[in-house]
Amino acid sequence: MKALMLTALLLPGLALGQDLREDLDRQWPLQPSAAAQAIQQVALTPAVYAGIARHDASDLLVLDANGLQLPANLQAAAEQPMAAQWRSLPWFVLPGSPAGQGDDLSVLVRRDAHGRVTDVLNRLQAPAASATPTRWLVDASALPDGVRQIRLDWDRSSTALQLVVQVEGSDDLRQWRMLQPRAELVAVEQGDRQLAQMQLTLAGGARYLWLQSLDGGQLSALTAIQARLSDAASVPADLQWRELTAQSHTPDGWLFQLDGRYPGSAVRVVVEGNSAVRWRLSSREDDRQTWQLRAGPWLSYQLDSTDSVAEPLLQAGVRDRQWRLQAESGAPGATPTLMLGYRPERLLWMLQGTAPYSLAAGSSRVQRAAAPVNDTLLIMQQRHGPAWQPGVASLGEEQVLAGPAALRPPRDWSTMVLWAVLLVGALLVAGLGLNLLRRHRDTDAD
Repeated sequence: MKALMLTALLLPGLALGQDLREDLDRQWPLQPSAAAQAIQQVALTPAVYAGIARHDASDLLVLDANGLQLPANLQAAAEQPMAAQWRSLPWFVLPGSPAGQGDDLSVLVRRDAHGRVTDVLNRLQAPAASATPTRWLVDASALPDGVRQIRLDWDRSSTALQLVVQVEGSDDLRQWRMLQPRAELVAVEQGDRQLAQMQLTLAGGARYLWLQSLDGGQLSALTAIQARLSDAASVPADLQWRELTAQSHTPDGWLFQLDGRYPGSAVRVVVEGNSAVRWRLSSREDDRQTWQLRAGPWLSYQLDSTDSVAEPLLQAGVRDRQWRLQAESGAPGATPTLMLGYRPERLLWMLQGTAPYSLAAGSSRVQRAAAPVNDTLLIMQQRHGPAWQPGVASLGEEQVLAGPAALRPPRDWSTMVLWAVLLVGALLVAGLGLNLLRRHRDTDAD
């Protein structure tokens, strides 16, 4: 029995130091750079992403000629710093009751053919100087995707400012929705020191904003309102795109299937012809999981030759298989195509073992071991300068290893051994009981 239990404990470690090629679906030959640095890197291609099976991409390994695993780390693409862009917006001071309590702004405001506010009727024009401004109408109609973040500027020579506001949004000056229920604006100066919090983050985009003071505070020193062009600033220009065709259409939306473990970070929706739809995007790994919101609601449009920019996902690096696109408002004239943007990662690996090397992927039985390759890279750059970079390895043609057999769930040997131990124990107990019963019968016969 002790031998069986010892075997059960040792079984999980039997694969260490062994040839792993029979446990992986496919591989690509790796050719290190001519310089042969101790640390090498390889950029992941669509074919590699398509071969990864695990959700966390931990079944992506580097092997030597004997099928032994080499130290490797998966590294995200380096962030490209981009300065935030701001654009000034027209704004109007308004007195009166809060939005949605009797006022119809489509009657109170004059707009041009493009929706820009050109004039405010007399009964909503700025009040006399003695009145306290408590409401502000902001015109963001010039921004196709509305505004998600605004920054207020004020007269720096005025007194300290402290104001609690809420922000509502609308696309037609009739129907309003809450974008920021409560936010505190503060601007204080003392000597040459200054403390200012004059930015507001909004839960969704809108063409028009309605700012209202909640505590009666004044903002008479306001001099400008600017909108941050967040889409242009947060979506990298070097994204690669996967085009997904709708698999089905249900009352809950269009369903898509991603063909690989791409680290999605942005989305675009393409519809044939002119369209303007406010979308919501969700994803999940499989039917057993619940849908998770990944983007939106956001406005995607195609008008003549003008397209909306990409929408960043709420969380970068999403590798889920199933995606669902829902139209929150508006209706596309045709089936939408989902474009998922990602930035290719790179795999850093230590040049050791026996050549030739290969990059292997696709397994339910083995995974990449933890290794300090990233830390080693930092040490090399500290010693040789930040310009020091790993060698760039190239990928060869795809080769099949174990194929789909590597993707089958592994047998739980520890559970099987445990059941075997229990069965043997039960047989031993049963045999001992039978032996005692036989002896008892023999004694009665005597």
